[in-house]
Amino acid sequence: MHLKPYCEEFLHYLQQVTPVQLYVAIAVLVFTVLLLSFTRLFSRYKSNTIVLAGLSGSGKTVIYYQLRGGSAHQGTVTSIDPNEGTFVLHSETEKFMLLMSLGILVAAGVVFVVDGLEFLPNCRAVSEYLYDILTKSSTVKRKVPLFIFCNKVDNASAHSKEFIRKQLEKEISFSEERLQ
Repeated sequence: MHLKPYCEEFLHYLQQVTPVQLYVAIAVLVFTVLLLSFTRLFSRYKSNTIVLAGLSGSGKTVIYYQLRGGSAHQGTVTSIDPNEGTFVLHSETEKFMLLMSLGILVAAGVVFVVDGLEFLPNCRAVSEYLYDILTKSSTVKRKVPLFIFCNKVDNASAHSKEFIRKQLEKEISFSEERLQ
């Protein structure tokens, strides 16, 4: 056997090690294992979840399907259940507002989708929803990046990105004034 000389050499070495050296080696090993365990236990979790948020009909589902599979979803479908993949999509229905807030707790980022065609009739609702996300304590504390995505702006009757941005700024300013 090839291992026999190595085993004999190891046993000979162990007989030369004093008990103090052995205890110190075991203590260092235990300390290292505990330190690595605590470091891993208390280290911050890096999320890879991106939350798509926005009012119903803003185009979240189409964006999700394009990101996931590279093709547009055929037809119009309102998502009731979250579509999960690399990105997480939640509808703005009452039932999933709780899921939305839970998603933001672990989100690496938020993409807020605004419908460029139907923006003016929904301006207040959009700005309130955006304000809720911006002022959520978990979003502020963790400094979650937020991207506002103006969807359907390629349509001739859609509002421009600049118009949508200015209107959202006005509405959010009004929301802050109402709360004070």
